Amino acid sequence: MPFKIREDVATADVAFEAEGESFEKLCEAAGDATTSVMINPATLKEKKRKRFSVKGETPEKLLINFLNEIIFIKDAGQMVFKSYKVSIKNNVLTCVARGDVLNFKKQEHRVDVKAATYHMFKVAHEKNKWKAFVILDI
Repeated sequence: MPFKIREDVATADVAFEAEGESFEKLCEAAGDATTSVMINPATLKEKKRKRFSVKGETPEKLLINFLNEIIFIKDAGQMVFKSYKVSIKNNVLTCVARGDVLNFKKQEHRVDVKAATYHMFKVAHEKNKWKAFVILDI
């Protein structure tokens, strides 16, 4: 289970759980979950590549800053991503994301995500897996 949308948690927002064998894989799964809330990934092509970085002193700050950067790029740059490749060094998360510009005629859009929130936000390393619980403000 890279991610699972939790429809039983929030009525006005969208919650998801994500996991990965490493913290980088957790971030990639959380990126996939965030994308799937905004757009049907099956309708999204990988025509463009974008590299971006965020800083954070803790895994929690790295993850939330990463998700909010994805949302910012969607809003300011009109790009959405189908895949993410994450690397982390010295409290800097660097991502190479592949996707395309927003196109309401060719892509199935779902809901507009405004931000990843700290409400009920959790990151944990348990039993050799990284797990996160995230609520997205829509």
